[in-house]
Amino acid sequence: MTPLHCAPVEIGDGYRVAFSFSASGLAADWTPDLPGPTRKHLIPPYIRARDAFLADVAKINGINIAVMSI
Repeated sequence: MTPLHCAPVEIGDGYRVAFSFSASGLAADWTPDLPGPTRKHLIPPYIRARDAFLADVAKINGINIAVMSI
């Protein structure tokens, strides 16, 4: 499996998230910090960014990836 990472994606209110994927799984690196519970409106753009990244990972590595919804 090819480890992959992406540039930070702006998801709103000055928050960015960058993803990396390796044999140990998916990691999300937040800037400036992980949003708190008052920022629930950032969940949909986060999910869109995560799913787009995982679609690229699946295509590049020729694998299927399943994601549980919350």
